[in-house]
Amino acid sequence: YMGYDEKSQRMLKLNSQVAFPFEIRIETELKDGGIEGKYYNLFGMVVHLGQGLQYGHYFSIIKIKGKWFQFDDENINVLDENVISMVFGGHSSQLCAYLLFYQLSDRTEPELDKKLAQLYKVKQQRDAEKEHEKKMQACLLYTSDAADDLLCVDLGGRRIIQKK
Repeated sequence: YMGYDEKSQRMLKLNSQVAFPFEIRIETELKDGGIEGKYYNLFGMVVHLGQGLQYGHYFSIIKIKGKWFQFDDENINVLDENVISMVFGGHSSQLCAYLLFYQLSDRTEPELDKKLAQLYKVKQQRDAEKEHEKKMQACLLYTSDAADDLLCVDLGGRRIIQKK
């Protein structure tokens, strides 16, 4: 939302376009190794209109019973959902969503959660196998015959130093 400009040596409002979803899914790893996904729906935002940080105007957009409303001081307007893309930023109007608010949805996809849990277990197994392979590659056994060929070998806590 803001960044420091070296040239002017001050903070500036960033107006980069950032498209945000109306629905997000957040996954949580469960104690049994499974994965649970919960859905969250966008239900509100605070929007800044203006070119700078010290000046401009804030208003909110809230979804109530399936409809979007703009609350701008004492004015309340119904908005079409397509208008929400105007607050993604990145255009000359200097209109940007500043804060987004999501609420937990009752939507679930148990089959997807089961599939993700299976994939996660496979990944854990592969990671464990790779770690085991690393440990096996690092394990070397030196015998007394090997000590004859090397200048310095550690044999179980005893160190054989170069023979003269």
